[in-house]
Amino acid sequence: MTIISDSRKKTLPPKTPVELGLVDSFAAVKSSLPGNPEVRARREKRIASFDRCGLPTRKIEEWRYTDIKTKWQELKPAITSPLRTDEITPEFIPSLDSILQISLINGQLLSDTSASILPNGITVQSLSSVLTSGDMEIINLLANFGCGDAIYDLNCAFMTDGMVLRVADGVSIDAVELIHYVGGEPRMVTTRSIVLVGRGSSLGLIENVHTMPGGHQINDVLQVIVSDGGRFSHVRNTIKDRSNLSFSTLSASVSQSGILESFIIGTQSELSSTRVFVDLYEEGQARLSGVRLLNNKAHADTRLTLYHNGPESVSHECYRSVINGEAKGVFQGKITVQPTAHLASGRMLSNYLSLSKSAVAVNKPELEIFAEDVTCSHGATCCSVNEQAVFYLMSRGISRRQAENMLIKAFVVEVINDIDTSGSFGDKIEFIHSSMISLVKEWTENRSA
Repeated sequence: MTIISDSRKKTLPPKTPVELGLVDSFAAVKSSLPGNPEVRARREKRIASFDRCGLPTRKIEEWRYTDIKTKWQELKPAITSPLRTDEITPEFIPSLDSILQISLINGQLLSDTSASILPNGITVQSLSSVLTSGDMEIINLLANFGCGDAIYDLNCAFMTDGMVLRVADGVSIDAVELIHYVGGEPRMVTTRSIVLVGRGSSLGLIENVHTMPGGHQINDVLQVIVSDGGRFSHVRNTIKDRSNLSFSTLSASVSQSGILESFIIGTQSELSSTRVFVDLYEEGQARLSGVRLLNNKAHADTRLTLYHNGPESVSHECYRSVINGEAKGVFQGKITVQPTAHLASGRMLSNYLSLSKSAVAVNKPELEIFAEDVTCSHGATCCSVNEQAVFYLMSRGISRRQAENMLIKAFVVEVINDIDTSGSFGDKIEFIHSSMISLVKEWTENRSA
């Protein structure tokens, strides 16, 4: 995939202290970052691209509603060493009885992961070791997309570690849990994980993000390649992400008859940007959904870019957000049907529930169709709590606060329950459903008045 950015202008605005600091920071830490000479050259190329373009501004259409250049006011030190075990707080407790648990601690793969007993047909390596050994299959993936995109450029330049997970052909793995933990002194943490799903294989991956308060800055990429007939089911839980700046990217390529399912749930305390880039090929399917719970002055930007590249490909997207206080939610979704994608089907929905007159919701769905015989639609809504429903519940002795909470939960749970129960998670899906609903209940009860 090539992400086209119009950030290269003849006249660029003056560089901010953060932009200058990022370039200086790379120069200071580059010798300690993993990789062979080929990787180091690619890092240099990406930081040079960033130095030319800088951070995106509102003049760039994709960032029109989220001004990263203005909002990113302070740069935290780039992580260069792993977190000590005694710095991990008691709150960090793996939450899922998964077949395999993998932990990224402050951007470093937990050292004892390689010693774990792995199921047959699955291999796990640290990204740092793969980059150092010179595995060109993985190294070439780093250059396949994102050139000229500031966030991708920074991720490629600063990435410290991540996991490289391979599933052999014809293998089914119910649930792998990837735990992201960031704690200690405030820092900038940059990771990239790569998942390769073999032909006719299936994998369920649950990401649990635990970021301690203190002003951490996160740039995380999950890159997925689904081979012919493969299936990848994914849940990312960022309820416990307390960073003040978070960039999260899912990039996926789905080959012939492959299936991609992804669900993202989270609350953000300050500024976050979630980007989803998907390429669908012949008879490929994508089912993408998410829930955002935004309070106070949180700003969450969700951007979806999906390409139907092959005939009879199918996509369905549904994102819902609850915004309260002075929070701002942004959804920008674009489905492009290429000339080769006859009989493609795409449906995109974005819904906001506003609990405050000061909250802001932005919906920008787009369809770009270059093929015939396609079925595509998009919809976007924003509404407040139904006062008639509130009155009905209050007439039954329920307080207004409780009535609102019940309606919020109903609005959100509909999407959660839509997670495919026949997918790659097997018997873990009931646990995922119940844990998500508990998190929603906790947020609604603790939200500001």
